[in-house]
Amino acid sequence: MERKMHRFPADDHCARVPATFKFINGDDFTTVKPYYYGGRLQPGQEHLRTNLTYNRVAGIEVSNVRSIKESFDLEAHGIQFFRATGAVEELPSTSEALNDYLAALAEWIRQSLGADKVIVYDYAFRRSVLETGKPEVTTALGSTVLETAQPAEIPHVDQTRENGLRRAMRHLTDSEREKYLNSSNKRIRILNVWRPLSPVVDNWPLAFCDPSTVCADDLIRVDRLRPTYAGEVYYLQHTPAQRWYYLGQQTSAEITVFSGFDTHPGEGPP
Repeated sequence: MERKMHRFPADDHCARVPATFKFINGDDFTTVKPYYYGGRLQPGQEHLRTNLTYNRVAGIEVSNVRSIKESFDLEAHGIQFFRATGAVEELPSTSEALNDYLAALAEWIRQSLGADKVIVYDYAFRRSVLETGKPEVTTALGSTVLETAQPAEIPHVDQTRENGLRRAMRHLTDSEREKYLNSSNKRIRILNVWRPLSPVVDNWPLAFCDPSTVCADDLIRVDRLRPTYAGEVYYLQHTPAQRWYYLGQQTSAEITVFSGFDTHPGEGPP
């Protein structure tokens, strides 16, 4: 199953816009590991939430791949744009609606990618303007408040290779671990699925980096801690070699799928 990651399709004729990103300041973490705690803290402890520091980099060119989006392939590039039937234009507001939405999404992934099994273990709703006061609902993933969070400003990878394996083991049964983790003919991937819940994304589109332009030294391991799980992610340091992209005017019928972990990743950065 060895594969080679390919450079993204040529973007010579793509429109470009300047953007500002916050990158981790790797120079501050040569002797200490960065971390972020996402749980509740006692009054007076907020200063302990994180030791992360950032560099804000302006003027980064980001190419709009609208005209070449059909050229992207999940196997070759780690990202692909799919067309979905039926638009979803509002947050699922009840337990039943959310369960149905997640189940339908999992089945769509299973059929689209030919997977044996699909597990939805987490989800988030993001909006550029925050809303509060959403009701708490109980879903297949547990009780949650359906509030929206702002889009992330910091370039990151949701899983390190080691954490991807831990995450997979956390959600598989003993028999599934034996089947999928102890066989060279089986493959586990952790995928992110992004779908707009408004008709068109006018601001804060999802930006993504060509992984073939990222070196291992660009990636800093960061502990992401919650009361129920201690995870590890990569935060990205900026280098001029990195190339950035987005899908302009993405609609609710366009689904972005990209890889965050793969037991058979092929050549490329960690």
